[in-house]
Amino acid sequence: MRTLYLIRHGHPESGEGKSRCISKTNVPLDELGLCQAELLWEWARITPVTAIFSSPLKRCVQTAYTMSGGQIPVVIDERLSEMDVGV
Repeated sequence: MRTLYLIRHGHPESGEGKSRCISKTNVPLDELGLCQAELLWEWARITPVTAIFSSPLKRCVQTAYTMSGGQIPVVIDERLSEMDVGV
């Protein structure tokens, strides 16, 4: 049996420190988001994670590679891209 974990990217940069809907805007993680991704690495080290799949957006890729700790394969897949929610 396989287990699938659905994990959202860490907190993204939002310009003013406020959360907002950023849709396909390609922004990186902020300081908090990087800390969250590092906590995911701590979790992944004790959980049987064999691969990480990510959308190509910066915040997602940063989360995935930080979570992998360089030890879990990361697959970037365009099909996982954010849906366009409009203006």
